[in-house]
Amino acid sequence: MKLNIQNYLKKKFPYEKMINKNSDYERWFFENQISDAINGYSIIKKFLKKNDKILEIGGGMHMLSNYLAYLKYDITSIEPGGFRKEIDSVRRKILKFKEPNLKIKNNYLENISNEYQNKIDFAYSINVLEHTKNIKKHLSSVNQILKDEKSICHIRCPNYSFPFESHFYVFFIPTLPLFTFKILHEKKLIKKYGKRLYFSTLNSLNFGCTYFKVKNLNQNLFFLNTLDDIFLRIEKDKVFKKRILSNKIISFTYSLIKNFGLKKLISFIYPNLLSPYMVMNLKKNCENVFRNKK
Repeated sequence: MKLNIQNYLKKKFPYEKMINKNSDYERWFFENQISDAINGYSIIKKFLKKNDKILEIGGGMHMLSNYLAYLKYDITSIEPGGFRKEIDSVRRKILKFKEPNLKIKNNYLENISNEYQNKIDFAYSINVLEHTKNIKKHLSSVNQILKDEKSICHIRCPNYSFPFESHFYVFFIPTLPLFTFKILHEKKLIKKYGKRLYFSTLNSLNFGCTYFKVKNLNQNLFFLNTLDDIFLRIEKDKVFKKRILSNKIISFTYSLIKNFGLKKLISFIYPNLLSPYMVMNLKKNCENVFRNKK
């Protein structure tokens, strides 16, 4: 009998072997990676079919892809790397324990999309799109790898139409994120993260990752409502709840929503344009399939 993902991760990647016990950050990061992997599986499992060829775009620590490999799915995980030293330390330890049938490519999707052209039945991308420098090119590469009209890529990422940056957990002035960071946040964040990490993270972000811009880049993107999922996860996932509500403004806003029973109403009326998060399914452009088959 196969283990569920929570028991699998606990057994496969034992806490005491994965982190430096003297590093509070590694402990915090590892716990959140476990939380995200469990949540990720709950999201994508409805898309999984036994004989599908699966691609994880931006595998990070590869916890979710390891579990799918354990379940005997044909899965490849793409991750170019470039993490801070504490994260790299955790990743190296995880890779020592990886499932033997999990294939890992240390590259960007845009560089190897020809290799997977029309081969992938299901792809997923979680918190990756906001790190791509050219979103249009990235989505085109995703379209290229999908096999046929039944194939999809499930994409989740921050929405910078909403003035909140989820890597630093700070708000910014709408349409002026870099100005806000420079004037209001830079000194405090450099003190917290160090100059090198602050600038490398900031420079990796694409603030053009907004609902309106992304929506207009590809006609085969279908947006889904996200707030129900977020509210539910906050209530069920203690690690995620602690992370999300660590920001005082978000914590105060959420307490108002919860105490006044507004979750269902807000989920119903809140437009995707201003949602703090985006969830999309990208379907294959069939014209490209037929053209490539000629």
